Amino acid sequence: VIQGGSVFSAAPQLGGPIIGGIR
Repeated sequence: VIQGGSVFSAAPQLGGPIIGGIR
Protein backbone atom coordinates (compact mmCIF):
# COMPACT_ATOMS: atom_id res chain seq x y z
CA VAL A 1 0.00 0.00 0.00
CA ILE A 2 1.60 3.24 -1.14
CA GLN A 3 0.10 6.09 0.84
CA GLY A 4 1.07 8.67 3.40
CA GLY A 5 3.43 11.63 3.33
CA SER A 6 6.56 11.77 1.20
CA VAL A 7 10.06 10.35 0.99
CA PHE A 8 11.00 12.78 3.73
CA SER A 9 8.44 11.31 6.09
CA ALA A 10 10.04 9.82 9.18
CA ALA A 11 7.03 9.77 11.48
CA PRO A 12 3.89 7.56 11.48
CA GLN A 13 1.59 10.58 11.56
CA LEU A 14 3.37 12.00 8.52
CA GLY A 15 3.25 8.77 6.59
CA GLY A 16 6.35 7.03 7.76
CA PRO A 17 9.31 5.69 5.75
CA ILE A 18 7.54 2.34 5.44
CA ILE A 19 4.07 3.47 4.39
CA GLY A 20 4.66 6.86 2.80
CA GLY A 21 8.38 6.64 2.18
CA ILE A 22 7.78 5.37 -1.34
CA ARG A 23 5.23 8.04 -2.13
